[in-house]
Amino acid sequence: MSDYWVYEDMTVHTATMHHADCRYCNHGAGMGRGRIARDSRWLGPYNSVGAAKRAPVRANSMLRDCGICMK
Repeated sequence: MSDYWVYEDMTVHTATMHHADCRYCNHGAGMGRGRIARDSRWLGPYNSVGAAKRAPVRANSMLRDCGICMK
């Protein structure tokens, strides 16, 4: 069973769904650099794609799949 995470970047209004073992996700830890906590957040883990798609992202954030791990 794979876990899924959603990374929401509130600056550019996107939320990206990842497999937990994606190099960009790193089980919700990300790549360890970059965004300020008030501008972004990791949501999860979720046990299915459907559950991840229901993540509580802001209404103005567009949910998309990671182009690397969710092909």
